[in-house]
Order: sequence, then C-alpha cells, then structure tokens
Amino acid sequence: MGAYAKEHYVNSTEQIKNIITNPIRYIGTIFTTLAEFGEYYFYGFAGKYLGWINILVNSVPIIIYGFLLLITPMIEKNNKALKRKDKIICNVVFLVVFILVLTGMYLINSEVESNIIEGVQGRYFIPIILLPLITFIMKNKYMNYSERNVLILYILFIFFIDGSALNAMCKFFTV
Repeated sequence: MGAYAKEHYVNSTEQIKNIITNPIRYIGTIFTTLAEFGEYYFYGFAGKYLGWINILVNSVPIIIYGFLLLITPMIEKNNKALKRKDKIICNVVFLVVFILVLTGMYLINSEVESNIIEGVQGRYFIPIILLPLITFIMKNKYMNYSERNVLILYILFIFFIDGSALNAMCKFFTV
C-alpha cells in the first residue's frame, strides 16, 4: 500500500465491501459528488483546466463550446437517425461507463466510506460524451438557424480559445 493510501485510509477491498453491503449509500455518494463537483467536471471536460490544472481558460469559450456541442447534432439535416432501441443502448453505455469511472476513482483514491469521490477529472469523460450527443440527431428534423449566427458563435469560440492559448504560452515562457 502506498503512502497516500495509508495516509488517507484508502483500501479498495473495504470500499468494494461497503459498496456491496450498502449500495444505496454508494448511490448517495455518487449524487453528492455530482452535486459538489458537476460543474468542475464539465469545465474540466471542456478544457478549462490545462497543464497540471494550473492554467485556467476563460469561462466564456467553455460555455460557448458546451452550447455548440449540444446544438451541433440538431442543426444539421440528416437522412438517418438512430432507432429508439439504439438511443437507449447509447445512453445506457454512457451511464455505465460514467459510473465505472466514478467507481474506479472511489476504489483507488477515496477514503473508506467517504461521502465524496476524490480524484475524478472532467477529461475522463471525453471518450464517452459522443454517445448521448448522437441520440439528439433526428431524421429530417433540424433547427432552423441563420448560418451567420452559427458562424459568429464559432468565430467567438476561436477568438477566445486563441486568447487562452496566448495566456498559456505566456505562463510557460515568462522569464
């Protein structure tokens, strides 16, 4: 057992026993963690925290990114869409992997019987975020939008990201 595990009473075997003997308490732990850190996970997923989580990106491009990510599946005209069964499968797989990420960190990084799951970062959810998003694609139904308005959003996003990149470079290359 490592120094961190000894110091913080991290014991995977005990955690597994606690999850099995009291699953309702563990579900509560997941909800408490999401209530406490949900915004942090979103910002971490979207790239607000760079480097060793010591370079912060302005929140405006992160919010624009989240908005664009959410509406992009709905603004394109599509000839195909997922069937209801496939949408359910996508969402179930997303939820299972999401819970497995949280559980993995609960087992190896949180104190025994802790009410909060420690060590989770938003970037851990990047590989699975497309699963729920593709369920928003609808056949021959799409949002009417002005190409000009979407273009303005993309330009704003790029403008702010460039500013954040400049900020990161200044942080690393400042004498």
